[in-house]
Amino acid sequence: MKTIRQSMFMNRIFPLPSLCIALGSVLVFGEIVAENYEFEYCEDSCNNACFPQKNCSWQAGVDFLYWYSNITNLSYALEGKQIDSGDESPETVFVPIKKAHFDSSWNPGIRVGVSYLNNCSSWEVNSDWTYYTNCTNAKLSVPAFENSSFNGNQPAGTYGLKSPWLLTPNSDYYNKVSSNWEVTFNQLDIELARTFCACNWMDLRPHTGLRGYWTTIDFNVFASRPLRSEATLLQSTSRFTQKDWGLGFLIGVDATWKLNSCFSLFSETSAALAYGRQSIVRKSKEFGQNSEGETIRNSKATTEDVTYTLQPILDMALGVRWETLCNCYKVFIDVGWEFHYFYDMNQIFRSAGSFSSNEDLIPTNGSLGLSGLTVRGRIEF
Repeated sequence: MKTIRQSMFMNRIFPLPSLCIALGSVLVFGEIVAENYEFEYCEDSCNNACFPQKNCSWQAGVDFLYWYSNITNLSYALEGKQIDSGDESPETVFVPIKKAHFDSSWNPGIRVGVSYLNNCSSWEVNSDWTYYTNCTNAKLSVPAFENSSFNGNQPAGTYGLKSPWLLTPNSDYYNKVSSNWEVTFNQLDIELARTFCACNWMDLRPHTGLRGYWTTIDFNVFASRPLRSEATLLQSTSRFTQKDWGLGFLIGVDATWKLNSCFSLFSETSAALAYGRQSIVRKSKEFGQNSEGETIRNSKATTEDVTYTLQPILDMALGVRWETLCNCYKVFIDVGWEFHYFYDMNQIFRSAGSFSSNEDLIPTNGSLGLSGLTVRGRIEF
């Protein structure tokens, strides 16, 4: 029994038999594919009468982007109301009923690129730079309440707002919260690629290279409540700035399905893993005043967090391509939909305690998504 357990344990740690079987299956499958689908280089460009002496060409292109951005775990406010406690006590209890999220907004962007192509061997070197910025605003309000305290002192049905991003997030209640966030995105890719003719109607383009990116996320929250007979005036603001940059490897494969001599469908899939720096700065301040005009709160604080981390990135695209030959120039026009996903990029920290003296700053662990319409124009010469 002991020998059997040791063998099972070793197979879980280092499954040599399973690896050998899997590797052998892949090799056999590869030989079958190679025998039935021989990949040949596309040599049409070498035989083009417009380039009788040229074995290379250049491509230049500009993309118009109309995207929207989405960032998870970034609800800017929490709305709640007082309800009856359910016992004989006349006190009421504050319960949360809704999180306030941002709506999506669309903004334009741009991508420019240049490529060098060896027309006979189908090798190419490509580089492109993407720039995109997106911003959105939101606000939420409830009727003003007469008492600052929600600890059983408000009548049932009274609404209040809280926000986890403020200096004292869970001990103060507001009747107005407004917020805005903005992302500025830059990305630079350098790729080495090769195009293969899988068959008469399909081309494959595997590629690998380097990716660098640098982004800035600005997130601001402002909350307030007016002065009432038993409610103090209170204003609170937090401004977050998260800056990221990274450099890493990129790998992917593109496919083109030819419909006829001019039109085709295309798909693009790639993944990257970049290592870089992330810095987050929060600047918060609060101001409070009682009914007699006395300042009862006037505090400011700056919190910083810097870390180095790995950033996984996923890219996908799908669309329609039109191409033609005009006066010895090849012209390409693509219309498609793109999606880019940055896993766990949003690390803006929120407060988990009731007061600044005992709060715990927890990262949000949210992801950033960029997606939308792309119109691409390229010319080969």
